[in-house]
Amino acid sequence: MTGSRVAPHEFSLSEAAAGSSVVLVRFSGGRALVARLAALGVVPGTSFTVLKNSFFGPVIIALEGSRLMVGRGEAAKMIVRAALPAT
Repeated sequence: MTGSRVAPHEFSLSEAAAGSSVVLVRFSGGRALVARLAALGVVPGTSFTVLKNSFFGPVIIALEGSRLMVGRGEAAKMIVRAALPAT
């Protein structure tokens, strides 16, 4: 999906608070971004935790025992939603 339309319950990763658990919904970036993140295991449907987001500099996420640093511009192109609590 292209453009900047985001559903009310969706937001960019760059807006996610540290400590929140989110699910990647889609990318609004190009093929290079999608390929780079897919190589790291970040694909739509992936759940991860935001470890650091000070609203400047990179966003650090925890994914399957690894920590990944995502640039602020890349994070702005990753559309996420809050993860549902485990039952």
